[in-house]
Amino acid sequence: MKKRDTKIAAVLASAALLLVIAVVSSCTFKQPATPVWDVNLIVPLFDETYTMGDFADDSEFINVNNGGVEFSFSQNIESQQVGDKLKLSGTSYTIDPAMFGEIAATIEFPLDSILLTEAVIKSGSVKIRVTNPNSFGAHVNLSIYKFGLDANDSLFVEKEISANANNEQIDYIDLSGKMFSPDTLNGLNRITFSVKLTRTTTGTYNPLTITIEFTDLIFTRISGIVRGIRVNLDPMETEIDIPEELEGFQVGEVNISLNLQGFPFRIITDFTLETLESVTGNLKNLVINDTIPPTQGTEGYTISLPANEVTDFINCLPTKIRVTGLLEINDRENVATVYDTTSVRGDADFRVPLEVKYPDLSNKSKLTEMELDDDAHDTIKEIRKRLNF
Repeated sequence: MKKRDTKIAAVLASAALLLVIAVVSSCTFKQPATPVWDVNLIVPLFDETYTMGDFADDSEFINVNNGGVEFSFSQNIESQQVGDKLKLSGTSYTIDPAMFGEIAATIEFPLDSILLTEAVIKSGSVKIRVTNPNSFGAHVNLSIYKFGLDANDSLFVEKEISANANNEQIDYIDLSGKMFSPDTLNGLNRITFSVKLTRTTTGTYNPLTITIEFTDLIFTRISGIVRGIRVNLDPMETEIDIPEELEGFQVGEVNISLNLQGFPFRIITDFTLETLESVTGNLKNLVINDTIPPTQGTEGYTISLPANEVTDFINCLPTKIRVTGLLEINDRENVATVYDTTSVRGDADFRVPLEVKYPDLSNKSKLTEMELDDDAHDTIKEIRKRLNF
């Protein structure tokens, strides 16, 4: 996952930055105007006042509602589609020694965190490698159970392989489009198979070696019960550029909510936004801890962050923050289904009424110098003569 796409902190950091910019731009101040006389004498004047309502007309982030001014910011969380992330590779089992006769065994399916009920395979295969160290040929019949064309199909897939004398033979079973319903033993997913080895001669022999490997299985759908998956977030540090003009400013109550959709399992969030450096010197932390129920389809779930904690976090004017935490997927009772078309999406909503507390700042100008060109000097001298100055 990309840090930008999966980190709630990125949205919060962007919102915080936009907030401080909006606060600065919303304060009442006088804008310099420069009337020009025909004598080219330019005098700086502060004669026009802009109110927050004026800015509301020009800013997409500031709105006037019932006489009050509100800063708001919404950000879509980029949709993440499961796609071909539902895949497995490298699952193998070796029979050594493989004696002639019939052999039954199981392979542990490496999805210990999910108790599978069924899975539909989009693509992938079984690779069978038979090593025959004998001076005669051998015949191998492999059957793998619980792979069928639909949920009611209990048939198996099989492959017959002839291994020449003193040779190695490799063959494949295509599993594309197959539905797999694994056996479970002691809470583990298992694949059951059997091998029958025959030969055309009698007498002494050396055992064969048979390796069964599932290569790059990509699933269209996986159904099962999640028994606990923890995804640790790599610590991420980011800097927030706070304008110097914001020093001493305080914002009113801040409201941040995250609406998430497309989670088929229950998810527990545990994120911490830690202030490493700030303008005020205060180092505040913000903890995002919530349990998100399954939100499949158009149903969503909203995480609302504590307004007072968010306000304290932003009012310390963080210039550098670190984000740490984890996601835990844990629903030990309900069967959920993930498709390769499943997407996780959502949006962040940031709202703060601009009840801003700030020191008495005013812009003052003292005219200490005036630069006059020759024509201006001559004009002023003429005026002085006429007025008897």
